[in-house]
Amino acid sequence: MKTPTIELPEGINKSDLKFPAWNGKNKLAYSVANAGRLNFHYVAKRGWVIATLPISAAKRGSGLTDRTYAVQVEEQATGEHSIVTVGKGPHVLSTITVYITEKRLAKLQKFVDIYTEGLGDAGSIRDRISTRRAQTVLRRVSAGGGAWDSV
Repeated sequence: MKTPTIELPEGINKSDLKFPAWNGKNKLAYSVANAGRLNFHYVAKRGWVIATLPISAAKRGSGLTDRTYAVQVEEQATGEHSIVTVGKGPHVLSTITVYITEKRLAKLQKFVDIYTEGLGDAGSIRDRISTRRAQTVLRRVSAGGGAWDSV
């Protein structure tokens, strides 16, 4: 089976995929994104997504992979970028790391903004899930259903 050729997201050059040489002229922009790096995954049916916030690390020997929240690069009909979860399953067709140099920062700012927006949205989702779990435990304990550590 031939794997299809996957085009890089518009605005990203092949040179952005290489760690910049340390020559003083082309420094990594450590203050943006994930210390000057963005991890992109090409997901079947979703296109390119940018990894934002880790969800959980897989337990050793479980056969599972680490998962993360990601933000879809392409805008939806609502004009927003949807949040998805991504791991290393068969739906992930390609993974790349984009290195943001000070020289290319202006050209890649669109992706940095998408990442920042997605990071906030992913944090809200994670907080909502954590709150819901904690409230469930409180309800269970107040109803005489057991101790905190029995969940």
